[in-house]
Amino acid sequence: MTENVLFLNMFALYQPPESEALLLAQAAIRAAQIDAHSRTIYLELETPSYICQHMLREICRNIEMCYGLKELIVNQYFPADQLPKMDQEDLTALFVEENSMCKGSLAGAVWEWSGLNLTIRLKANGKKQLEECIPAVRNKLHEMCGEMVDIEIVSGLDLEGQALFDAMEKMRIEMVARQPQPVYAEKKSAPAAAQAQQGDTFYGRPFKAVSVPMKDIKLDMGIVAVEGRVFHIDHKELKKRNAWVINFDMTDNTNSIRINKFMEANEAKPILENVSVGSVLKVQGKLMINQYDNEMVLKPNSMMPGSMPERQDTASGMKRVELHLHTTMSNMDALSSTAAAVKQAAAWGHRAIAITDHGVAQSFPDAMKAASKAKVAGTDQNIKILYGVEGYFVNDVDDRIVVHGDRDTAFDEEFVAFDLETTGLSSREDTIIEIGAVLIKEGKELDRFQTFVDPGRKLDRKIIDLTGITDEMLIGAPKIEQVLPEFLKFVGDRPLIAHNADFDVGFVREAAKRQKLEFTPTSVDTLILSQNLLPQLSKFKLNIVADALSLPEFNHHRAADDAVTCGLIFHRLVDRLKEMGMDRLSQINPAMPELRSKNRIDNRHARHIILFAKNQVGLRNLYHLISDSNLQYFKRVPRIPKSELMELREGLIIGSACEAGELYQAIMEYKSLEMAS
Repeated sequence: MTENVLFLNMFALYQPPESEALLLAQAAIRAAQIDAHSRTIYLELETPSYICQHMLREICRNIEMCYGLKELIVNQYFPADQLPKMDQEDLTALFVEENSMCKGSLAGAVWEWSGLNLTIRLKANGKKQLEECIPAVRNKLHEMCGEMVDIEIVSGLDLEGQALFDAMEKMRIEMVARQPQPVYAEKKSAPAAAQAQQGDTFYGRPFKAVSVPMKDIKLDMGIVAVEGRVFHIDHKELKKRNAWVINFDMTDNTNSIRINKFMEANEAKPILENVSVGSVLKVQGKLMINQYDNEMVLKPNSMMPGSMPERQDTASGMKRVELHLHTTMSNMDALSSTAAAVKQAAAWGHRAIAITDHGVAQSFPDAMKAASKAKVAGTDQNIKILYGVEGYFVNDVDDRIVVHGDRDTAFDEEFVAFDLETTGLSSREDTIIEIGAVLIKEGKELDRFQTFVDPGRKLDRKIIDLTGITDEMLIGAPKIEQVLPEFLKFVGDRPLIAHNADFDVGFVREAAKRQKLEFTPTSVDTLILSQNLLPQLSKFKLNIVADALSLPEFNHHRAADDAVTCGLIFHRLVDRLKEMGMDRLSQINPAMPELRSKNRIDNRHARHIILFAKNQVGLRNLYHLISDSNLQYFKRVPRIPKSELMELREGLIIGSACEAGELYQAIMEYKSLEMAS
């Protein structure tokens, strides 16, 4: 990187708490390395104030979640005057990285700074091994702050041999005593599930220890008991040794832990047979560090079936009704089993449940079968099934509006065809870089308006490649504040013509809004007009339509040339409209439904719509719509045209259009439907 970039500017989506924001406000990135393949970023960060490693790791984790990174690694650099503010744990870690035995020696040590001199006063001994690490620690501190630090170790007790071992053991016992301890005492009031019987234990000896929440587990606890659900299994068989490495992960929804142990094949057999994903277990064992991945694991000595509280719907009064359930029949969009979902809803007291898979009805038979066996909790009634679908709706009736605005103009009057080039696709965030417009009458150019516009920013490479406009071409161009009033004056009260008018008119409208200029135009969209009048085409880009109408070649993606071509396209299409008996703008929109019906629907954007069958007729019509959407109108997704829905809407509830009261009443009166053959 050629210049420093502020950390918070680089990760703009990350919104840190106020305390972190103050520390990061002036933090600058002086170097960065990005590995796109592994989604990993390495940064060198200059900070005016020291940030402790614990907080820095938390910041990195939050940014990783925010941007979907696998890992963000940050090396911090700070002024030398911040050394006295370094966290003692961070200083200890510098020694431990060189020699893991240093951690015990530095327990309870006092760290004293005097300028660039650091004195470490030990509580016991260990001076010799710490002094061996000093050169490496000094180099690390020099990399961080740019200054060499003098480090002196002062021994608290000059002990050696057995005396040193006894002193260290006493310190260890004192530290362990301060940690929370697991409870093993049997309590008469404990739930029956916690009172394990000998026959329940499938590995090891029976035990009665009370489970410790996984969020409270610490390495110094030693032997503990945990209870939770198995969510991952990763056993490894060592065939040459006739042994297994038992690996599986459990959670109690407060945290999770890995169960890990090397076992001979005969010893591992009961675990292999009784532990599966979804099993609820109670495991007792010893907490230790796995030597291969340096993570805390539980080495088991006993296992038995456990129990976890069932999730409850504790809402009082009338229960809700789920109106949007996807099952495994919704491709790549759900994991819920139909039968399990129906059974759970009934157990919670829900009177009905709706099945709305994406574009299919395959789960209906399973839902009907499950409902016949599921009684609503507290009643003797079976749960009701609302048979529905989340369809892919395409408006082929009244979606393509050619003329927007209320000005009625004859085809032989003056129009302004125009086109814009912009820095991007968003009218709010991007800006105009070129305006081209032509005043036309009956296909003849009367006047022209063309100008570059200074966007006040550098152009992206993709915009330069697309338009051929470079930053050098925009030097000295007027600002939009000067150009827009001149353009609006050129347009006057004439109707506008544009290809994909929503885009171009939208940019002008947003710019006029910022300048508080009045802009309420009538516009004609040649893109929509071409789609309705030229159904034989598969694509309707400006150059494709121009070729279809045998228009001259032009410099595509330059505003003035595009504007002229757009005006000529309108003139050619107007000839076709005149053959249909039209001579004014007000006659175009009413004629489009008939033309639109001749067009395809596979080039229209599909939107989601919820449909429910409220009686046997509605169920038959729902099947009809689903079948046709898959057999006749399928393109990427099974599409339901509005024209067909209007014909087959009898007996259907359109969930996205009905009122809440109508839907509620329909649910209360909903009768169980038999599956139509």
